Amino acid sequence: MTYRVCKRFHFAAGHQLTKVPSGHKCARLHGHNYVVEVVAEARTLTEEGWVVDFADLRKLKDWCDANWDHRVLNDLWPFNAGVETTAENIAAVLVKIGRDLGLPITRVRVWESPDSYAEAIWEDPDE
Repeated sequence: MTYRVCKRFHFAAGHQLTKVPSGHKCARLHGHNYVVEVVAEARTLTEEGWVVDFADLRKLKDWCDANWDHRVLNDLWPFNAGVETTAENIAAVLVKIGRDLGLPITRVRVWESPDSYAEAIWEDPDE
């Protein structure tokens, strides 16, 4: 059996896509009120009966607030190193950061609008 929990949080940031045609609307500086859904999974529960304490998933929100909230993403790591600021890449970076924080994160959805999201899924055959 696999257990799964989800935590949702928000941050606001500006960005512009640099690899789209110059006339594309996303080539202009603009912003989003991002909604991030973090999913953690486990095959067994902790002694407390959890996949992970929901409060521990807040570590990823705290990281976003400290590093990305109300900033221009293009100016910040890893985007200032050439990673495009797409929702797909934001999701992938957040999966990696969450796992680096020791969280059992298996997927992250990043919503740019109420009807558009991108998702990154951790797939490691060794786990």
